Amino acid sequence: MVCRDTRRIDPVYGRPFVLLEVKIDALEVEWTSIRALIDTGARHTSVHGDTALATLGIPEDQLAASSWPDSERQSLDGVGGSVPYRRLAAAFRFSHETGAQQVVDGSIHIGPHPHESQTLPSLMGMDLLQDFRLTLDGPEGGVTLE
Repeated sequence: MVCRDTRRIDPVYGRPFVLLEVKIDALEVEWTSIRALIDTGARHTSVHGDTALATLGIPEDQLAASSWPDSERQSLDGVGGSVPYRRLAAAFRFSHETGAQQVVDGSIHIGPHPHESQTLPSLMGMDLLQDFRLTLDGPEGGVTLE
């Protein structure tokens, strides 16, 4: 099966992105599309606080890092430093050229409230990308996940 999209270079970050459909049962988030940069250098798929609030509709009190259970808390380190994340089970849905849909179960890392961290883009990391063959067509600005 092939998920193909064109004109998917983020104008702000200049990097390829996908519209990623996500469902997070623990937070009662039904299927919602988020814009996620494709990041082969990121180990985990993540949604940052501003997207969690505005797009996923996660209540502010659920984004306060101090309120997260220790079993869900994880610190992720990157070029910009260390940020606490809440790791939750999630499902990701991909639509294929044939119209078929594929659901991949995994986890998502949700960043803290934007007041507690810098505003960053959401990322599709290697935990999901490892299930696909990724092709980037730079001249056309297209992304294919097979």
